[in-house]
Amino acid sequence: MATGSDHRGVVSYNVQAAVDTKHHIVVANAVTNRGHGRSHLLEMAKAAHAEVGGSEMIALADRGYYEGEQIRSCAQTGIVPMVPKPNTSPAQARGFWGKPAFVYQPETDAYRCPVGEQLQKRHTTVEAGKLINVYYNQKACGACPFRPLCTTGKEKRIRPWEHEAVLDEMERRLEAMPDAMAVRRCTAEHVFGTIKGWMGATHFLTRGTQIGLTYPGER
Repeated sequence: MATGSDHRGVVSYNVQAAVDTKHHIVVANAVTNRGHGRSHLLEMAKAAHAEVGGSEMIALADRGYYEGEQIRSCAQTGIVPMVPKPNTSPAQARGFWGKPAFVYQPETDAYRCPVGEQLQKRHTTVEAGKLINVYYNQKACGACPFRPLCTTGKEKRIRPWEHEAVLDEMERRLEAMPDAMAVRRCTAEHVFGTIKGWMGATHFLTRGTQIGLTYPGER
């Protein structure tokens, strides 16, 4: 598996676990050599769904599992995905208006920018096997006094995936359930902590304990 410090890879395994939120029982697990979670969401959600049964299941996962096709496939199989979107916008990182500031208007198939101009769909392109729609308004951007807050190019371009509506719907579900990620942490993370505790790794259990460090000669 590749790591942040050694992209050549190290001998290791990526453990996946799906945990039931009611009983905190591991209902599905897998061990792979894929060094990220982006390609694991669907297979783990389907495996968990097969175990717990029922007509509908909510799959809570962290940002590492955010991948458009995986999320869309979950929705198509009757699984409700809840995965927060990673903040990877280079524009926002550089202080520009990010994509959330541009509001999609389905009635006109256009994006409204923060100053009220309309960015229309101009063409489509394919990136990493996905169809991407490209929206911009060259004329409006060329005369806009706020362009330095928006882009360094001639015009601002919004590039949503063709199935962006699936991701937008998931964002709305997450906004309606603000404690979703807290539920995920309380459900999935402590399982690994418990297993490590059984293996004897208890030396970092400091919750509720105040630790004071005194150096020689200090009072």
